[in-house]
Amino acid sequence: ALRTVAQEEAAQPFDLRHDLPVRGRLLCLAEERHVLLLTVHHIVADGWSLGVLTRELTALYQAFSQGLADPLPPLALQYGDYAVWQRTWLDAERLSHQADYWQQALTGAPVLLTLPTDRPRPAHQDYSGASVALTLDARLSTDIRTFCQAQSVTPFMLFMGAWAVLLARLSGQEEVV
Repeated sequence: ALRTVAQEEAAQPFDLRHDLPVRGRLLCLAEERHVLLLTVHHIVADGWSLGVLTRELTALYQAFSQGLADPLPPLALQYGDYAVWQRTWLDAERLSHQADYWQQALTGAPVLLTLPTDRPRPAHQDYSGASVALTLDARLSTDIRTFCQAQSVTPFMLFMGAWAVLLARLSGQEEVV
């Protein structure tokens, strides 16, 4: 039942013109058992930051449930500080230069990948998807981390590169955007 509710919640699109890019829902499973379900748009969080959020919420919950104070260290910078810096840095001239650069860089880029599929694409893209969970054995995980360290890349970068190579090979297209 919990998985079904989570899947239904994840399937609800965000209207970023009117809604916050984060939704929270507290599910009561029993009198003393609850689950906080957070649905987060990728525009505000990636996998790494969701890990940070999960660790910090866990630390706060554990402390507060025992009557302890906030265990998190104060931040040297707040997101608002970064937003002010970015707004100052992105003046009209620099913003125009950045927009021109990306428009030129992406000129002629394919809109869609032509992938061999087991069914036709829908006429209207609805962005629904699924997930497949897999577990890497401990030795392979260690080997991947060792390789990444030697190449000065993160495992995320390695897998993104491998994904791009796979998509290019399957599609037969030289560019994967």
